[in-house]
Amino acid sequence: MESNNGQIKEQATYRVKLPLGRFLEVVQRDIVEKWSKERNETNPYCKKFEEIPPINHSLWVETYRISVDDRLTTAIKSQSVSTTYMSSGRLNENNEPIIDKKNITRGTKIYKQHKQKKNWTSFDHYSESVTKFWQISFIEDKTKWLTDRTCSCSRFQKNYICKHLVLQAVRSNYISIPLSAHTNEFQDAPKRGRPSIVSKALQIDTPINKRKASQTPAKAT
Repeated sequence: MESNNGQIKEQATYRVKLPLGRFLEVVQRDIVEKWSKERNETNPYCKKFEEIPPINHSLWVETYRISVDDRLTTAIKSQSVSTTYMSSGRLNENNEPIIDKKNITRGTKIYKQHKQKKNWTSFDHYSESVTKFWQISFIEDKTKWLTDRTCSCSRFQKNYICKHLVLQAVRSNYISIPLSAHTNEFQDAPKRGRPSIVSKALQIDTPINKRKASQTPAKAT
């Protein structure tokens, strides 16, 4: 039973307590429909093998958030493959972007030189250099861009899909961000694990109420 509850928390509710009406919408849209397509009537233990990584709701939300940031990019096209260098959005000590419109061309050139020659002087130099940009490549085809794609970020190395790749596909008009991802723009990211404190009954769970509840000392019973 906990296995099913864990899947619901990770894939549907994202460990956020939803109102009953919203939860029923999530059950109908994200759980029942998806689980029904993955199963086979003749074999209850059969599960569909994913050849292409799916774009789930949490990834759509992350993509929408960085699209609002308007990350700077430089693109290089060779035949049918498009390679884009996207700034990682890192900030300096003054809380300003390391890569801006003035130095993006020079920064991209230095980044490619380091990648080709591998002339880093130390590990800190390497870590700082490779995280200034994300190198994104995919086939310029609306139906085949997911079949052959790469990104230099760590998220892609693990899941074979990332928000940078999806954002470039959105900017190329291959896909569009669903409206459901816009509604989660200002919600706090849920923490891992079970919530330790729950607010009172008939009270909406907001960040302010949760903060007040966590500051209230527990009564002895």
